[in-house]
Amino acid sequence: MTTRNEDFSREDIDRIFEAWEDKDPVVPAEYWADDGVYIDPHYPESQYEGPEEVRRVLETSLREIIAQPRLTIENLWRDDGAFVVEVQTNHRMMDGSEVDYPQVFVIETEGGEITRWQSYLPFSRPE
Repeated sequence: MTTRNEDFSREDIDRIFEAWEDKDPVVPAEYWADDGVYIDPHYPESQYEGPEEVRRVLETSLREIIAQPRLTIENLWRDDGAFVVEVQTNHRMMDGSEVDYPQVFVIETEGGEITRWQSYLPFSRPE
């Protein structure tokens, strides 16, 4: 179980990204509130709720789609329990290709837990 404070912080975002790059879907999922949502147009359902669904979709992604994830924080803004994180996404995919694009995450938190994490991309998801 991840040790976290009642106040979600930049350090928590760093831990989530580090775990993701270490191919660990458990640590990120532990930050989700039971009714917290994860919204990402990369995934088939686009929206997942609660730590178990978040863990499952991240685990599936790491097993079937992304061979080596990489997210580099370019900018981060905080207002109370909300964050906007601008990242450069550079993943090596299972087929050997690489993707490299900017992405923005809007993160809302309460009591140290994520209540909403939404990804915004500079392009539409391919159909």
